[in-house]
Amino acid sequence: MKKILSVIALVFLTIITNAQDTSKVNWLSFDQVRKMFYSRPKSILIWIYDDNCDSCTLMLNKTFGNKEVADYINALFYPIKFKASTDDTVTFFNGQKFVHLPGQPFHQLAYSLMSDSVYFPALVVFDTKAHGRVFYGYQDRDHIFSILIYYAENVYVSTPFEDWQKIYFKAYPPGRQQIITRLFIHWIPLDQLEEKMKQQPRKIFVDVYDRYNVADNVMRLRVYNLPPIARYLNQHFYPVTVEARSSDTLIFNGKKYPPSDKYPYNTLAIDLLGGRMTFPTFLILDTNYKMLDMERVFLMPDVFYKIITYFGGDFYKSQSFKQYLKQHAAELDEKIKQIKKYYE
Repeated sequence: MKKILSVIALVFLTIITNAQDTSKVNWLSFDQVRKMFYSRPKSILIWIYDDNCDSCTLMLNKTFGNKEVADYINALFYPIKFKASTDDTVTFFNGQKFVHLPGQPFHQLAYSLMSDSVYFPALVVFDTKAHGRVFYGYQDRDHIFSILIYYAENVYVSTPFEDWQKIYFKAYPPGRQQIITRLFIHWIPLDQLEEKMKQQPRKIFVDVYDRYNVADNVMRLRVYNLPPIARYLNQHFYPVTVEARSSDTLIFNGKKYPPSDKYPYNTLAIDLLGGRMTFPTFLILDTNYKMLDMERVFLMPDVFYKIITYFGGDFYKSQSFKQYLKQHAAELDEKIKQIKKYYE
């Protein structure tokens, strides 16, 4: 019996040991990242773990062992794996040195990074402006992507994480493939826009869309396509999509735009964005194709609605956006309450 138990224990130990070696993330040291960050800023992901943490082992094996997750991290982050009980002296990005003090179970840096609570596993993510945030607990593939995309696609610039995660999971429910969404917004094909403008001129809403950008997809599914917003866009604008990577020759405002022979984008997208290819991006044009506004960030539905009604209702002609928000606060608040029912 003792021999059987010994064999089982040995097998279990082997499984755990193997699991600790299956991560596909190209982990870097603090010294490496400090040098690389200043020459090429990217978000920094610090994964803090402890040897006596089963969830840490599972996350290393299952989440960081997932090729899709690892490839995304390797391409768009500087990843660091930090053992909370290490005895190493660590020089942080600002030059400050941290050590493991005698009598303390964990390293000084672990306490510094997790000031609210020392709990494993933990992800600490610093954006390109060195603002950091801690995400506690085991993160599976679905949940870690909501964090990674938030930073990699600069959603953090405009949107609180809690708001982003709600709307992200409406578009990409955990454990399921992206759901097919009924289209309430009536996208006008580019080749029909010119004729429609001749028959009945309207302002034009242009979504410059990159199919590889997840935040862009979330805006299309869960912002533009919310019924109250879609109705407003359909009534006051001609909504058109410019697929940034289109291999077709596109016609816009009487001019032909072929694919670029230097970049992976269509020349129309390059022209509209002034060569700064960031996504999500939308433009609002008047009836003469003159640009009234361009927004290059992810926006929640309430903020987006305020912008399109400001231009769609011609308020921009007589007052500033700030004045519009103040003067129409009551009716906007009432409408936004209705809109929030669709994603909260």
